[in-house]
Amino acid sequence: DGDSAVLRPKAKEILDFLADAVKNISDDIGEIRAYGHTARAGRADEPNYIEGDRTLSSLRAVNVIIHLQKKNIIDPKKMVSEGYGEARPIVPHDGTEATRIKNRRVEIYVSKSGKSNITLEKIYEEINKESK
Repeated sequence: DGDSAVLRPKAKEILDFLADAVKNISDDIGEIRAYGHTARAGRADEPNYIEGDRTLSSLRAVNVIIHLQKKNIIDPKKMVSEGYGEARPIVPHDGTEATRIKNRRVEIYVSKSGKSNITLEKIYEEINKESK
């Protein structure tokens, strides 16, 4: 939801499914990263409140990692959260609630052991390459 970092029940279901899927391969996991995002609230020419924006996106990612850490699926030192604020939208801001819904999200990346030092840009490149 806008201005909220609280996990919805459906999000918890998805995270529980992920935890169950990886619990038996935890030794093969290098890291689980959660990337938090927010959406622009006002018009395209009005900046968001930067401190609140970054904090909210970080809290969204942290809450995902906390939920997964409570499942005790991998060593907590292999769990990372990052907040990007509104800096990395997946669709251009057009002032509608539909684009805000798409842009406020948490993305999760699970890497193999030895492959965890990858940037979000590199992940996007790989996804785009595979979808062509």
